[in-house]
Amino acid sequence: MQVLVAHQRHTDATDVRQTFRPCVHFVGFRGEEYWSAVKVWGVPDFYHLGWDRRTRREIADGDIVIFARGPADQPVTERNFNDMVER
Repeated sequence: MQVLVAHQRHTDATDVRQTFRPCVHFVGFRGEEYWSAVKVWGVPDFYHLGWDRRTRREIADGDIVIFARGPADQPVTERNFNDMVER
């Protein structure tokens, strides 16, 4: 499990951390590792099937990203993942 904290950029003197809390994103969790991560980080605000361009765009400054597999600095995939899996 790898963790990435998105860069924080401040464009003015207002401290955005006073009004917003960072969101927690889980990326690529499939089975029991999901529940192990929930024990540590709590239920995620967002769940992403994989690390793609769309997921990267949804990460705001200061958010916490938890990867099920691979390093925190891994490149995004060439193709986007589905938004959901129907069974």
